[in-house]
Amino acid sequence: MSSTPGGGTPDLGGWGAGEDRRVQTTRLVQRALKAGWDVPPEVRAKVTARLVEIVGDKTASRREATSAADSLMRAAALDQHAIDLAMRAEAHADLKARLDALEAEADRDK
Repeated sequence: MSSTPGGGTPDLGGWGAGEDRRVQTTRLVQRALKAGWDVPPEVRAKVTARLVEIVGDKTASRREATSAADSLMRAAALDQHAIDLAMRAEAHADLKARLDALEAEADRDK
């Protein structure tokens, strides 16, 4: 992590601010995940890493830690849902191809 010209902690876009600001930012992350906003993978990785830091930060308030943990759990649930949808789409495509092949075979036998 880089430092500011004065040697202090860099501005983390609200992540390093007070409790209310960190909770607001965490809630924005929750909204982004829930709404399916297109978050680039590298940004998502940074956000996830920061949320993990907050959860493990002994100086974080219960409110901050709980909010960060909730965001992480929501992200995991959404990832699982996306995987489930992809698997269902693949199974559907496979079944459609098999059905099309059976229908084509039935048409040839007529």
